[in-house]
Amino acid sequence: MLRLKMARAMLEEAEIRRVAASLGIPIIGFTEATPLLEIKPHLEARHTTNGPTPFVGVSPDKRVDYRQAYGDVAAVIVIGLPYTLKMSPPKSTQGKGRLSAFCRGEDYHLRLSRTMEALMVALKANHPQLDYRLFVDNGKLVDRGSAWRAGLGFYGKNNTLIHPQYGSGVFIGQILVNTPIAFVPVTPLKSQCGSCRRCLDACPQGALKSGFSLDASRCISYLTQKKKLSEEEEQRVQYFVYGCDLCQLACPYNAHLPEVRWEDGPLNAAWPELQALSEMDEATFDAAFAGSALHWRGCQTLVRNSKLLLKFQEKEC
Repeated sequence: MLRLKMARAMLEEAEIRRVAASLGIPIIGFTEATPLLEIKPHLEARHTTNGPTPFVGVSPDKRVDYRQAYGDVAAVIVIGLPYTLKMSPPKSTQGKGRLSAFCRGEDYHLRLSRTMEALMVALKANHPQLDYRLFVDNGKLVDRGSAWRAGLGFYGKNNTLIHPQYGSGVFIGQILVNTPIAFVPVTPLKSQCGSCRRCLDACPQGALKSGFSLDASRCISYLTQKKKLSEEEEQRVQYFVYGCDLCQLACPYNAHLPEVRWEDGPLNAAWPELQALSEMDEATFDAAFAGSALHWRGCQTLVRNSKLLLKFQEKEC
């Protein structure tokens, strides 16, 4: 009787995939909840060379241990939602600042969280003992590491996870569950980058280094999100008002992607007017960007970036 109850308590991969498909989740994988020791040496090397990972600030030991995030974890579900990286520039970019593709449409934190919650609610109907924790770029764990171990992609030289079909334009979420999952183990994908260095050459600030390393202090995406910038860092912001996609756009795996549209909305403009952004106060900022990924960093950072880009454009005229 005990064995029968335990068998019923276990989740099955086929059931999870079936429910995920009904919810329109195109990418899903599974992994054990044992520490991600495979990526720990890489994290330690980056930690030693460049200090703590930006916006995380904890030691590699805590970043690879799922039980640090949820003590009852028994397995991990990883999902991915693709998004479109390509954006056509306007005829003139004067007076405009470029937004990274992840800023368009609904905030991916909200979209992923809602999707994962729907998945768990559906599964919990047949598994009342199921408990879980959702993570969308908001914890100490390495979401790309979980996705890599689950067989959803390989690590690229641009430090993104590259899915064989959807490239690096994938938002990743992970679910830590308290119930074991019976799934077919997969072998993590080895890097397919070979001798290609297009992403390294595309980075104007040389943030990408050999050995799959990243100097965050030179990364445009990080600098546009950082709260305080030195004069030297201000010079590196370039024409992105928030984020940066240059290393991803250069990647061959993103060159011929299937058309995957994110939800249409007023924030899908890829090149907003800098003057309007620079004059925003908290109220106008909230009205314009509530519910978008831009809203996460706050009004002051966006206003600062807009003013910097306006100043740089004036010098170029």
